[in-house]
Amino acid sequence: MKVLLIFLILLIFIYPIEAKGDCNSDGRITSVDALIALKMSVGKIEPNQSADMNNDGFVTSYDAFRILMLATGDEDELFFLLEDALQGYDLSKISGERMNWIIAKRDGSKLTIGVVVEGGKIKDFVKGEISNPTITAYTTEDTVRRLLASKSPDELRNALKNSDIRLEGVGIVNQIKVGFMNLLTKLVG
Repeated sequence: MKVLLIFLILLIFIYPIEAKGDCNSDGRITSVDALIALKMSVGKIEPNQSADMNNDGFVTSYDAFRILMLATGDEDELFFLLEDALQGYDLSKISGERMNWIIAKRDGSKLTIGVVVEGGKIKDFVKGEISNPTITAYTTEDTVRRLLASKSPDELRNALKNSDIRLEGVGIVNQIKVGFMNLLTKLVG
């Protein structure tokens, strides 16, 4: 048993585990790692798994951006969890919307995400507000985490019905549209 333990310890020191984002394997995540990932994304350097931040099998400028956010201390796990969860999601029923999502976090701060949906796909997903929104959505971190963990499509409907997610239309036309959607959710749900 002791021999196995010593062998495992030696393996850890001989073959250190690369941390996601540590592209140059120096044990720290810095802007240099983001630059290396960016070079990988355009084919200047051979890509490696440490730079693939969303585990999609590719190193892109998105991965470099996430590494830069880690390096500057601006990493917001909830933002990236939402972005990853929504990739490839069919949003055809809400196409043509410009939304600001305001999420009250557990620590008392708020996370604002701007989302633009066109042609049934997310065109923009940015940290911060977007201009000229059609809808503003308010919720909490706990609600978002519950929705992300749930496998049931009814969970979103229930969150809307129970006002765990509150939608507000921006402008009179959007206020009427959102009011109608809220009414339908309460009647159908």
